[in-house]
This record gives sequence, structure tokens and C-alpha cells, in this order.
Amino acid sequence: MTFVVPATRAVHYRSHYQTLFDKLKVTTAAEAAEVAQDEPRFIVSGRILADGSVADLDTQLATGLEATPADGSSPYRLVFGNGAAVLLEYPFAVGINAPPPEGFDDWPQAEQPFYVVAPYPNGVGWVELRRGADVLARFEPSAHAPTVQLIAPNGGELFAGDAVVQVSWTGSDQDGDDLRYSVYYSPDAGDTWAVIAPSVAATSLEWPLGNMPGTTVGGLVRVIARDGFHQAEDASDATFTVENKPPLAAILSPAAGQAILQCGRVHLQGAAFDPEGQVGPLVWRVDGEAVGDQIALGLAGLPVGPHVVTFRAEDQQGAAAEAEALLTVLADTDCDGMSDDFETRYGLDPDARADAALDRDDDGLTNGDEYWHGIDPTNPDSDGDGYRDGEEVALGSDPADPHSTPSRRALYLPLVLRAQ
Repeated sequence: MTFVVPATRAVHYRSHYQTLFDKLKVTTAAEAAEVAQDEPRFIVSGRILADGSVADLDTQLATGLEATPADGSSPYRLVFGNGAAVLLEYPFAVGINAPPPEGFDDWPQAEQPFYVVAPYPNGVGWVELRRGADVLARFEPSAHAPTVQLIAPNGGELFAGDAVVQVSWTGSDQDGDDLRYSVYYSPDAGDTWAVIAPSVAATSLEWPLGNMPGTTVGGLVRVIARDGFHQAEDASDATFTVENKPPLAAILSPAAGQAILQCGRVHLQGAAFDPEGQVGPLVWRVDGEAVGDQIALGLAGLPVGPHVVTFRAEDQQGAAAEAEALLTVLADTDCDGMSDDFETRYGLDPDARADAALDRDDDGLTNGDEYWHGIDPTNPDSDGDGYRDGEEVALGSDPADPHSTPSRRALYLPLVLRAQ
């Protein structure tokens, strides 16, 4: 049977995020030494269905994990024992850790996910998942660890960046236990690992590389087989190569088609990402001329007219990506914050800076204010809604929109009676 990893994977439960975090978190050397000395933990996850039964149970032993807080008010608990003796009872919460929606006493859901990390005492012979006195599931460690062998990719392969790779392995268990497999990918010969599949029962899967980084010093795949208590792993015998992925580049500012005034300053803001984490040189160009090599910079003094702004990002392998935006500089001869076209249209003087501060239509807004609001400086009620432009701005409505009018509150004055 083959398990297909979809190109866009969805993680449904909080427990899955925690599992990935625990597996992938980076630790310092001191933390790693401390983790190696930690006590073992028993991990179980799954779903409790509406009829009280359980489904999708998955268990494993691990070290270096913090135990889930015990919840003595919950009817659910893990019970660890050996023979007739109970070694430990560990209660835990089930369901969504948040208040239910308004009008509900509890979350209206047919099933409840759970994920528990519990202490694992010495000498465990069995583990039971209980709700009150009812045993929902029982787990017993077998005598032997499973075995696993990775078949492919096993070293020397060269894959295109958008290839779909067949990953396959064999696994067996001397005790006949059902096995679950976790599959990981390292683009840097084992320094870091990313999850391909967190838990599958099949012994092969199709792995799309489109959302994975290319290799830097060589790729490896690792498969871990688990029987619920014991585990074994195997990795590629040698490294393989995944084609380098080009970086991604985007222009956040200026916005496409943005216009600025002649005496203004434009803020250039880019974004660059490289799947391999190796972003290299950056360069901004305006009309083909380099103007800076930072992710963000300010630029002034552009001549009037249209301009093409480009932002280019390269990675350390020489692959590049480029983004482009069109920017227009509007003439503002007197640098008064109003374009020459606006001033000419409404009878203002493009050479007189002082007229920006005047209120030609006596509506409470200066000519410069009316320019920035996009309204007529010769009409005190530009949108014809019965409210003067300055009044609308003061009260928070839009003077350019006839459907946007000020919200007025009635003013009540107390009646004061004087004794005669």
C-alpha cells in the first residue's frame, strides 16, 4: 500500500503541531546533554468519538519532553501498571482548551482530540487509557524492537526541484506488532531535519519536492519505525541532490501604480526568501540604475514622470528572482504638497507655495488638506451631502463620499430652575 503526501498538507490537531515542534526544535549543546539524561515519557494521541470509543491512537516513548500538566478534575487518565500493581495514574484534560461559544455550556463537537505526554515509570508491563472505571484502550510493550531499512532514496540520486520522489522502506516486528513510520528529510547532510510524514502505516510514499528546500551539502531521508513502545531507524546510506530552488522576491513598497509628488520621498521596502536559507546580494534599481543594496531604503529627487522600480535577490548559488513595480512622480513645482495639475485645475498658482495653507472655499479645510482628501477646494460641500467638508473630516466621515455622513449625538441640557 502506498501513502501519498499531498502537496499542501493540512495539520488538523494541536497535538500534531506539538509533535513537530518537539521533533524539530533546536537545542544548544548544554540543553542536548540535559535532554539525554531526562526520564522517558509516554506519548499517546488520538480522538475520543461521540459514542465514547477511541480512534486513531498513536503511542511512542521519547525523552526530553515536558510532561502534559496533570488535570485532577478530568475523568480521563493514563494508568501504568505491572501485573496487578498500579505504578502511576496520570489524569489529563481532553478537548479544546478554550471557553465554548456564547450560548453553549460546552463545545458542540462530535469528537474530541487529545495529546498526552506522561511520565513513564520503571517496570511498566501495561498502560491503560481510562475514562472513570471504563478502559478505553490497553497497551502492552512487546519484547523486541522493530527493524526498518530504507530502500530509496539511498544516495547518489539527482532530483529536479519539482520532482515527486518515491520513498520506500521495509519494516518488520518480531512480535507481530503493528508499526507506524515517521519520515524526515535533511537538506544539509543531517544537521537539520524536516518532517515529510509524521505517522504512516504504509511502507512507501510519494514525496513532492515543490515545497521542500534544495540540498546544500547533500540530502538524506530518515525513517523511524515505532511499535508504540520501541523504535528503530534507518537513513540513506549516502547523500543525494535536490536541485537548488531560486529565491523569492517581492516589493512591499511602493505599491503597484503608486504616485508621489515631485518633492516627496519614496520608501522602498522589499522582501526576499530563499528555500535553502541562503539569500545573497540584493539590489534596487530605478529605470535600470542601481540605487541601493538594502532590504529597505528611502529615495528622493526622482524626476517627474513614470519610473520602473525593480528589486532583485540572489542566492549563494547564483539563482535570482526579481520583482517590479511602476511608480509615477507628479509635478509639484512649488513643493507645496499639491500637484501642478490639481492647482491648475482649480485656479491655484503652481508657483505659489503659500496657497496650500489657504482655505479658498471657507469650509474649514486648507487647499492642501483638500488635495490629500481628493476633493474640490472651491466647493465647501464637495460630495453634496449637506455637510461642509471640514465638518465631515472633524467628525470622522468622508467628504468625498455622499453616503458617508457624520454621526451626530443629541445634546441634552439640564433644566435649571431658580427660586423666585
